Parts: sequence; structure tokens; C-alpha cells
Amino acid sequence: MLRLKLAVPALLALLLAGCSTVTTTVDASSSIPAELEPRTVFITPADPDKADSPDWQANNSILAGILLGKGFTPLQGPEGARLLARYDYEIDDGVERIVEYVVPVRGIIGYRQVQVGPPGPNGGPAPTSTRPVWGVIGHDLRSRVEVTYTSQVDITMRDARSGNVVFEGSGVSRGPCGAFQPQAAAIVGAVLSGFPEGRQGEVTMRSETRC
Repeated sequence: MLRLKLAVPALLALLLAGCSTVTTTVDASSSIPAELEPRTVFITPADPDKADSPDWQANNSILAGILLGKGFTPLQGPEGARLLARYDYEIDDGVERIVEYVVPVRGIIGYRQVQVGPPGPNGGPAPTSTRPVWGVIGHDLRSRVEVTYTSQVDITMRDARSGNVVFEGSGVSRGPCGAFQPQAAAIVGAVLSGFPEGRQGEVTMRSETRC
């Protein structure tokens, strides 16, 4: 029992350490009626050649899971699907920039006397020693290279009966992560945060995996 109690805080700390936040600028508009039935959707990639790739399958599963959580059932084929969703995502090669920052420089700013023994006999002075006092004596300007990557998601949905576009959503996120997969759930979740209604503005969501 004691071992279990010790393991829980360690597990919680590990889970928290694996989380981060992703901010996405969302522009999504919708004309999906509240009474839409059946609430079924079929997802296809913007590039048909990606349909069989493991990367697409993984990202398709993320989108499907989010739609299912919104009450829309993803189907394996277009038969019976009320909404036909076109899903596209990409991440660029990143843009480098030099960031300058200031680092304090420490040094000796003075000296002080420190008692190092008891007072002498007959009330004589206690022995002392001179010790340096350290503090900030200046600042050093340094620089580092940071890379910012841009990830983008586009989701378009048509009503299978009318052929009309009933949902258009895009999300753009910029940050230090150079891979799309760890951010996919947060970015797609932001685009669909108001679904089946639209949403505009910045949306910050927690990502369960770090880049």
C-alpha cells in the first residue's frame, strides 16, 4: 500500500510533464442546422494519394475521434454519410530568427567582516575574517537561434443531400514544434471547438504529448 501511495504523485508529475498547450488562430463558419439527421460523416484527405499512408490514418483517427465526441459518427465509406468532410493538414520547414537576451554577470561588489570565533578573554574582541560580498556587476548580451514552425489545418464539409458546403474551418498554429502529429489533436480540436457551429479567434488547448 505504501508503494502505491508513493507511485501516484510520481505518476501525476509524469503526466503533467508530458502536457503542453497549443494556441491556434481559428476561422470557422457553419450553416449546419441544429436538427441535422443523421449525424454521420465520411472523411477524405485533400490529397487522395495520402489515403493509405500511416500518417493520414493517424490524423484521420484524431479528427474522427473529435467528431465522435461532438455527436457525429464517422463512417468507413460515403454510403449513409450525411456530411462529406475534406481534411487537409501541413507543417512548414520553419523560420529561423536570432533572439537576443541579457544575462546578469556576478562579481565581488564589496567586503564584510565575519566573526569566526568567540570573544577573546576578559571581553576582548572576537576574531573576524574578511569575506567577499557577491552581486550583479553588469550584464552580458547573448543570442540564440530559435525556429518557429507553422502548422495549418483545413476542414471543409458538404451536405451529401444538397451538395452545399455547410462548414469551412481553418486553424493556424505557430510554435517551436517541428512535427504536426503531437499537435494534431489540439489544433483540430480548436478548429472544431464550436462544432457544429463556427468559431473565430485564438483558441488554446492542452496537448497530451510534447513535441
